[in-house]
Amino acid sequence: QKQLGDSVNAHGYNFYAMDLRKYGRSILPNQNPFFCKSLKEYFADLDTALAIIREEGNDKILLMAHSTGGLITPYYLDSKKGKLPVDGLILNSPFLDWNFGWMMEKIVIPVVSCIGKLFPNLTVQGYGDASYAHSLLKQFKGEWVYNTDWKMINGHPKKAGWINAIQEAQKTVQKGIGLDCPVLVMSSNKSFPETKEWNNEYLSSDIVLDIHDIQKYGQKLGNYVTRDTIQNGIHDLILSEKDSRDHVYRTVFDWLPGK
Repeated sequence: QKQLGDSVNAHGYNFYAMDLRKYGRSILPNQNPFFCKSLKEYFADLDTALAIIREEGNDKILLMAHSTGGLITPYYLDSKKGKLPVDGLILNSPFLDWNFGWMMEKIVIPVVSCIGKLFPNLTVQGYGDASYAHSLLKQFKGEWVYNTDWKMINGHPKKAGWINAIQEAQKTVQKGIGLDCPVLVMSSNKSFPETKEWNNEYLSSDIVLDIHDIQKYGQKLGNYVTRDTIQNGIHDLILSEKDSRDHVYRTVFDWLPGK
C-alpha cells in the first residue's frame, strides 16, 4: 500500500512491507495461496525480516498488521515473551475471532478444526462472496487498484488445516497473552452483515469481522493496550473512504511518539 508507506516515511520513519510465505509477491508456482497447517509456520519469516531490518540500522521496530496478519503477529510475539523483538504493535482489524453465529463458532468450527489435524488438505468451503472486493476495487464501487491474483475477488477456498491453524492461534490470544509492549488496536465503529446483494453500508462498515470481538479480545493482548474505533471504517481501515482513513493515520501517528 503505497499511500501507507509514503505516510510513514513522511513522518520520519522507515517503512518495510512484508509478504509472508504464500502471500502476494511470495507466492510460488503450484503453491496453495495462504494455506498453512499452523500459524507458527510464519514465525521464521518474521524472524528473518526483523533481523534484516535491524541489520539495516533500525534499533526501534514497530510491527503493523491487518486481519490475519493481526492474529499472526501477537501469536508470534507471545512465543517471544521475555525478549520481545519489537517495541510496539499496531493492529488494523485483527482476526481475533470468527465472525459466525453460536452454532458455527462453538460446534462446527471446533469439529472442522479437529478434522483439520487429520485431513489438513480437505476443502471445507469454496469461494466466497465478492462484496468486500467490490467495496475496494475502482472498477466496481471502491477507489483502489490491486493485483486480484494476489487478493482474489471471491476470496480463496478454505481447507480444514487452515481452519485449525486459525482456531489454535485464536484460542491462545483470546485467553490473554500479556504482551509487555505498547499495542494499538483499531477497528471500525460498526460491523454489517454481508449478503449477496450490494448495500452501500459496505463502504462504511466492517463486513468481514465483528468489531465487538476485535475490541474485546484486543484488550487482552497486552499490559499497555490502546483501542480506537474508526468512524465509518471498512475492514481494512487504511482503505476506507478519505475521512475515515485520515482518522486512521491521525490515530497511528498520534500514538507513535515515544513508543
